Amino acid sequence: MKLIVPLSIAFFCSHLCLSQNVVFEYKPEFKPFTDGSGYGSARLNLDNSDKKIYVIHNGNKIDYLLLNKDFSIAEKLTPPQGFPGTMYVYKDGREHMGSMINEKTKTAYAFHRLINQQKKGLRPKKALEEYRVETIDFANKKVINKIIFVPPTEEDYVSSFTYNNKFHIITCFSEPKQLSVRIFDENGQITKKDFSLSFLDEVLKKEKLVDFICPAEQYVNNIDYKDDEMDFPVKVFMENEKTILFTISVAKKTPQLLRLDLETSKADLKEIPPADFCISDEKKDPSVNNVHFLNGKLYVVNACKKKSQLYILNPTTLVAEKKYELSETSNINLAEPATIKKGEKGAEYLTDKEDIIKKLNDGAPQVYVYNDTQGNTIISFGMYSENFKGDGGKFVRSPSAPTTFVTGTYAGSNVPITRSFPNPTQMSYQSGSVTVVKTLLICKIVMNPSNELIKLKTPLPPLTQAWEYHNKYKLKTSCSNKFMMSIKDQYFIEYMNSKTETLYLEEIQIKN
Repeated sequence: MKLIVPLSIAFFCSHLCLSQNVVFEYKPEFKPFTDGSGYGSARLNLDNSDKKIYVIHNGNKIDYLLLNKDFSIAEKLTPPQGFPGTMYVYKDGREHMGSMINEKTKTAYAFHRLINQQKKGLRPKKALEEYRVETIDFANKKVINKIIFVPPTEEDYVSSFTYNNKFHIITCFSEPKQLSVRIFDENGQITKKDFSLSFLDEVLKKEKLVDFICPAEQYVNNIDYKDDEMDFPVKVFMENEKTILFTISVAKKTPQLLRLDLETSKADLKEIPPADFCISDEKKDPSVNNVHFLNGKLYVVNACKKKSQLYILNPTTLVAEKKYELSETSNINLAEPATIKKGEKGAEYLTDKEDIIKKLNDGAPQVYVYNDTQGNTIISFGMYSENFKGDGGKFVRSPSAPTTFVTGTYAGSNVPITRSFPNPTQMSYQSGSVTVVKTLLICKIVMNPSNELIKLKTPLPPLTQAWEYHNKYKLKTSCSNKFMMSIKDQYFIEYMNSKTETLYLEEIQIKN
């Protein structure tokens, strides 16, 4: 089956011990690809709706299906211009940024960032970009894609997200220092807010704004998957309906908060007061931190001098409401043994507090927070690091002896010096390799609605290879000709029956 990269998260599996049932089947009214290998498919997860859009094509014709929560087809659209008139014709340099729908008018919007390939002979400072929106009008049976804006060379992408039926694109200029927020609403209207950051002139004397604020990973929607093997030093949140909040991790200092007020178009930068944060500027042991925001609370993890601190702060007053510390006299009650993953190895579990503290102070800090279905607050924090082992290639003298020398002029001086060099014909390159060992440590504590520490539920059965993230499970399996995918909090296997040319989705029922 031929598949384009899906717009939802997908995983391949090596074990599958879960029950399944077919929730969706569809046979297009057009043939598969000419080589008979199946259909192309994609999903648009709608951040503001339980509905979903399923896209199926053969490289010439295309069907857009608006699916209800139960996967019944609410609307079908086969644009007369076919596949060539859609966004999916752009195969190189197309990044899907998000989707939303106006359910009253049955109009969906899919936002894309296109990075044009450089033409031969041209060497611009960076690849040309444009931002486009594809409007999928199920009521009037038409699909239109058009440019939202084409940024000048000096304007850089920062982040994007959907919140409250509005899609936000954030870009920046390093000189003069400015952030721009373009907001696309469910009626197709665009507004733009510009924020002067001239107050950062002294802070960023040697650094560009784009380097200071990027990459900014958005955590606006709790359902969004985040790669747990990244530290994300800059995060973006919607603090409320009118305020965008950047949390910025800073080594050797406390974290910083950059707020954008969408009503007044004013921005401000604040540093979380040191209070009893452990701060260290030692070269071998600098303090490092990371921040998460959820439901009106800031969660700060700070690693320093053989201990890890976890703070829960009021984002307005920046006063700590709770503090936990993992140290020799720790008052943190881990919900379960700390989990550590090294390279390609399976997960290991650490129970010794000293080992956990040591690992927590050796890498880039992480913290993310979410609420489970029981209303508990799950705080996951830890460290991610990459260590390099092995030597790269090098030049060696061969044969080692005897060595003949030639006379030449030493070019490393402004005064010519005549000296002897090893004969170049006796030098050879010896190949080598460098292995990157990734280490990920995750600790968890769980707080119930009364802010009391509690235990996590029993882990999944050992035969199910899964990772818990935002109370969802990411599975992997290696079923032949089948594709694992997720749509929000549901997980499916997608495949095509080549005899009937019918596409199927089977839901995976996770058993705890």
